[in-house]
Amino acid sequence: MELKMLDPAVEEGSYCWLISLGGSVIGVHVDNGWCVRINDGSILVLDVESKFVPLGPLLEMQPSEFSAFVQKAAATNPRFAHQISGFPRETLLKHIFHTSYSSYWPERALAWLETEQALWPRFQGELLTFSKNKVMSQRARQHAQKMLRATSS
Repeated sequence: MELKMLDPAVEEGSYCWLISLGGSVIGVHVDNGWCVRINDGSILVLDVESKFVPLGPLLEMQPSEFSAFVQKAAATNPRFAHQISGFPRETLLKHIFHTSYSSYWPERALAWLETEQALWPRFQGELLTFSKNKVMSQRARQHAQKMLRATSS
């Protein structure tokens, strides 16, 4: 699925579309925050974990690259800046940890989480489960254990 950051963003009324992903676009609504317009034109407000399914491919990006894009998009779209800056990273990562059974996406979520040490205490359950899951690589499980220990210190 092709992931493309839209620069400049596409403003359509009360929406500002920032990312093209396959046939969907991801962006923000001026009042409702982050959302996805899927192929059939319907819009999902990203207000619960279960709606984050289409966003998994964002984890293909380096976390620093995504953060830089969000910062730039907020700066260049002042009407939507508050909503853009509030990207629900925690909910995206929790969705991946809670729903993925292979190692591919959870290991990418772990890499993103690694860059957000302030979030680690909120992921203690996920890190513990990850560190015990034999489907994950030994290196990744050990890394999750290290992050978990750091939250206990």
